[in-house]
Amino acid sequence: MVMENERMQSVLQMTRGPRVLHLGCCNNVFPRTEEEFSRWLHGLLVDAGYSVLGADVDRERMRLMAESGYEVVYMDAQAVPTEGEKFDTIVAGELIEHLENPGLFLIGCRRRLAPDGRLILTTPNPFGVMAILGYIKNFDQAFNVEHTCWFDAQTIRQILERCGFRVAELCFVDDLHPEIIKRKSSRFDYYLYRLFSEAWMMGRRLLPSRFRNTIVIHAAVDEQLANPSRWEQ
Repeated sequence: MVMENERMQSVLQMTRGPRVLHLGCCNNVFPRTEEEFSRWLHGLLVDAGYSVLGADVDRERMRLMAESGYEVVYMDAQAVPTEGEKFDTIVAGELIEHLENPGLFLIGCRRRLAPDGRLILTTPNPFGVMAILGYIKNFDQAFNVEHTCWFDAQTIRQILERCGFRVAELCFVDDLHPEIIKRKSSRFDYYLYRLFSEAWMMGRRLLPSRFRNTIVIHAAVDEQLANPSRWEQ
């Protein structure tokens, strides 16, 4: 059973072009197979017809992308240059929860958006059923060990507003992929994950969408919310 990647589809639906900056564009592994490419956000953005500049700090995977014909640049998401090209959309999927200073990241994004530009973020939902069950099973090792923080709908809205953004759209989706987990986990964990995933997809309609495992946000610049004295010393 291959499940539709709702996170990817939501990002593609919210993105507007023609020019897109994709921060954190490298996967943990550069895609090699058709299945891996089908779940690679950067490739999907390019295939959708957008002119996409990929940015990351992983020089080796960026080299592989450049050799495959993708436009890439080295850029630290917490030190986005103030001056430079403006973008219609900035996409950052599963990135903000890895940063030491998400405020600097958001301010940098705001400065590089074109008028009426939009920021598209995705981040794990700490109150999703998957996260709760993972915590019950594995305690403090239930999640990605590289995460530095968690955002729910309230806190992501708060930090966006403090950095000069207005939340235009926020939704909860599922990002489940047991066929990929199979390559990274024990057989027992894979079958447990797959069993839960299939049961969850059949029964999730009985619960509010806020229990799904990923938050997707479309944020628009709102200068009335920006407070330079707060962040931009």
